[in-house]
Order: sequence, then structure tokens, then C-alpha cells
Amino acid sequence: MGLSDIIRKIEEKSRQEADDILSSARRQAEEKIAAARSEGEALIKRKREDTLKMVASIEKTARGRGEMKARQVMQRTKAQIIDEVLDRCLRELQEMPAPDYRKFILELVASQARGDEELVLEEADKERLGEDFPEVVSEKVRERTGKTGLKVVFERTPLGGGFLLRSGGIELDSTFPAIMRSMRDSLELFLARFLFGVNEDGRV
Repeated sequence: MGLSDIIRKIEEKSRQEADDILSSARRQAEEKIAAARSEGEALIKRKREDTLKMVASIEKTARGRGEMKARQVMQRTKAQIIDEVLDRCLRELQEMPAPDYRKFILELVASQARGDEELVLEEADKERLGEDFPEVVSEKVRERTGKTGLKVVFERTPLGGGFLLRSGGIELDSTFPAIMRSMRDSLELFLARFLFGVNEDGRV
């Protein structure tokens, strides 16, 4: 086997290992978010009986006030339940033990960063992430992208967990509140189907 063949095999193996690391990071990040969402859906199920009773009572009262009023009351009820579920999921993410939180953030950054951005973290997370976090996360990103330009900064602005990636005036928001907001539409549809009998097309 010639030298060029050996080099080619090493390059292929390096690329495969990088792909494996990226796939694992993405999978574990998705599992964490899915677990938080599952907890929220479980909370909805536990509240189903009381909620259905409340909805029946609201409908009975609202009939005498007109259909528009009834829809407004039902919408507020649904919004309140969704807010409670999202708050519960957000707390689950924010209250992760320090080792789990560090691992989660490392993997999520490694899966999203290109290697030339500014990684913004909350000052309050500095101790929980560990003193060596900037070096470790930079190395993880370098292993995947080959770039060494990631700049890690801690700011006093509360983020609510998670991080921001800034580059050229563009900001990728991967804070926990942003993740919860991105889940809201799908959770609204789930809740509508589960509690109010709404189909995929929005019809009851």
C-alpha cells in the first residue's frame, strides 16, 4: 500500500469519526429535549380529567354568552395549560445536575457551531460548566470543523440556560426559553387533539 493510500484511509477514518461524534451529539441533545417534552405531555395527561370537567363547565356557561365568547374562554384555557407545560419543561432543563448540564451544552454547541463564532454563555453558568469549559468546547468544535476561531464569552445578561452563537451580525438562539418557544406550535396541536378533539386540519 502506497503512502497516498495510507493518507487517504486516515482521512476517511477521521471524517467517519467526526460524523459519528456529530451524530451522537445531535441524538443526545434531541433525547434531552424529547425527554423534557415527554414530561410535559405526561403532565397534560395527569390533568386531563380535571381539564375536561373545567372545559365542560366553561362550555355550559359560555353557551349563553355567544359562540365568540365561548371560543375566547376556551382559547385562554388552552393557553394556560400550554404555558404550564412549557414552564415545567423549562424548569426540567434548567435544573439539570451540573455534570449533565455541562455535557448537554458541550454536545449541543459541538453540533451547531461552525468554529468561527462567538459563543455567549450566562455568567451564572460559569461555575456549573467548569473552569476548563472554554478550552474543552473549543477543542470539540475544532475536532468537528477543523476551525479554531470559536470565542467563548460569559455575559451577565440572563439567558435562562443554553447559549447564543453570534457571527457576522447573525445570532443563533439556543437558549432554553427559545427551545421551549420552538416547541409551542407542536404542543398546541397535541393539546388540541388530546383535550379538545381537534383533527390535524384544525377541525373538531
